[in-house]
Amino acid sequence: MAGVFSNKKKIRGWKRRVKQIDQWKKGCMHLDLEELQATRRDYVKLWIDPFYRLNRRNPPVWYSRLLLEAMIEVYHAWSRQMAGFNEPYYLRIWFYHPNFIQSQLVVAFREGLHFYDNTFEAGGESQVFPWELYGTVPGLEDFIWEPAAEPEPYCLPGQPGSQAAQVWLGRIQ
Repeated sequence: MAGVFSNKKKIRGWKRRVKQIDQWKKGCMHLDLEELQATRRDYVKLWIDPFYRLNRRNPPVWYSRLLLEAMIEVYHAWSRQMAGFNEPYYLRIWFYHPNFIQSQLVVAFREGLHFYDNTFEAGGESQVFPWELYGTVPGLEDFIWEPAAEPEPYCLPGQPGSQAAQVWLGRIQ
């Protein structure tokens, strides 16, 4: 039997898990314009059970590819909606590797345009995007991926120490 913090626990109902991606995508496809107008920024995380819980686990690579494809579709939908404002905006996919389930989409504009500028430290230029794992995802090659790093990795009590994850900030010119 796998341990509590293991990524190898058996997961049942993969067809249902794939449907959860579609439900997540449908729920995120339209920006919450009221929230965006009020706070000048918005974001969505990959709140997909059973991976995004208190003890977060990474999904298998094939499932992560499906999630990344959905994130790219949501990115394009948000980009079209933000273009309607005719103002500069910050729209990025924050792609975490190897902690994929922490990835998220963020958008900011007006007074919040520079809110995310100091979120990450500069990443090493020697870092290479994991194309071998995700290169087959449609639309991924259109993105410019800038390496970054979390300032300090967080570690929940009782979990083994975690190393700093590589973060890739993805955008389309």
